[in-house]
Formats: sequence, C-alpha cells, structure tokens
Amino acid sequence: MAKKPPEGLVHRAYNAVVDLFLKKEVVGFDKAGNKYFRYFENMDGLKKERREVKWASPHMYYDPNEIPPEWRMWLRKLRENPPTEEEVSMGEQRSETMRVKVAAIDEADRLRRYQMASTGSQGAAPAEPNMAQFLQQMRPAGSASASASAAPGQASTPPSPSPPSAKETPSGEATGTGSSYTPGAWKPGG
Repeated sequence: MAKKPPEGLVHRAYNAVVDLFLKKEVVGFDKAGNKYFRYFENMDGLKKERREVKWASPHMYYDPNEIPPEWRMWLRKLRENPPTEEEVSMGEQRSETMRVKVAAIDEADRLRRYQMASTGSQGAAPAEPNMAQFLQQMRPAGSASASASAAPGQASTPPSPSPPSAKETPSGEATGTGSSYTPGAWKPGG
C-alpha cells in the first residue's frame, strides 16, 4: 500500500522553503483550488522552464481529468501563456453544452430501442444493394441519357452489358501489349 504523504507544520514549512529556493511563481488557480506554478531550473547552463500543479487536497493519486483542459494544455507546454478565467469558463460552457447534446442523443437512442423492443422488431433489415442507384451515381455528370430516360421518382435501369467483343477472351487470360493490353479475369485461389 502506498505511504501517505507527511502532513503538518514541518511539511508545510519545508515546502515553503523549497518553493522560495526555486523561486516558484504562482501563475493561477482553478475553481477546485489547485495552484499552478512556473519556475526555472539551470540545466547544463540553460534555463529550463518547469510547470507544476499543487493540488488543493493532499492525495496520493490524481486524475488528470480533475484539471480543466486549458490548464492541462499549459502544464504540458501546449500553450505558451496560462489560461485566463474567461477561457476556462468558456471551456466549461462548451463541455456542458456537449454533455447536454450527448444526453439528448442517448435519450433518443434509448427511446428508439424501447420502441423496437415493444413492437418486437429487430431493427431494419439490411437493405439490398440497389445497382441502378449505384450505377447512376457512378455516371459522369454530363451524361444526360440516364436522367432524361428515367421518369421522376423512378430509378433508371442500368444498361445491359454488351456482348463480349473479339478482344475479350473467355479463358480470362490477359492479351495484348502496350496500349492494346487487356487484363484477364481474376479467379480466387488460382
């Protein structure tokens, strides 16, 4: 089991001396009461910025989700300056709006599943592929023959396949070279 961190006057005095020695600068607080610090360390003759959070409640294990996303970005150096109160409150509003939208979608899905269960249906059966619609989508935009021949509200019928020409070989092997090359048919396993 993890050892509980020491508490009390001596521990707080020690932390205050360390903070003073490192010249920690308080850059902000969040609504939970956590303090955010910035200080600089000399490493190999270079000043390196360090950022940290001091939790409002002393506990051994923390959840990064307890920190607002704007402060997490600042701690991980994904943003240069610490977030303002306005940015944090706007982020909370966005999160709350998203929570409301997700709750509405979940409720609609729950109702849909309840209605399906009460009517005994297992949901919509998978639709058969509509080849006519597929071919119509694949035609070039300038092709007016398909759209002109179809009546409104009716899908046009796909053109019937042309009979095999002399160039196509029934054996499925490739023929020709260069610009006259015609690939053969692919057969699985062979």
